[in-house]
Amino acid sequence: MLSSPGTGKTSFLERTLRMLGEQNYASAALVGDLATEAVSIANFGDRAVALQGWELADSAGHIYTFGQVTLFGEGAAILIHTETGRDGPSDLYWGLEEAIWQSGATVTLRDATGTVQATFNIP
Repeated sequence: MLSSPGTGKTSFLERTLRMLGEQNYASAALVGDLATEAVSIANFGDRAVALQGWELADSAGHIYTFGQVTLFGEGAAILIHTETGRDGPSDLYWGLEEAIWQSGATVTLRDATGTVQATFNIP
């Protein structure tokens, strides 16, 4: 599981979005189970962070590309579900048919230019 700020552990998005002047985090929930597997991205800063064109990927080549998504300040969060579903204001669906987040997998976040902003190895 990816951890949140203040736990003493480094989350893969915390470092990335802090470079933008924010304090943010991501967490992988219930890895290995398609029905519950998701990555949460939250903004703990006081300014909006636009994620359009950014990519979330695993080491097997699965890539999720963010559409027009902006986290508007402290407390704003989005949950990216691995499974198929209908996107809403706080939930996005990757549309995959199998779970992809496994212990030992590497999660990578790239910005819209393709530059790796952060990586995290799931324990």
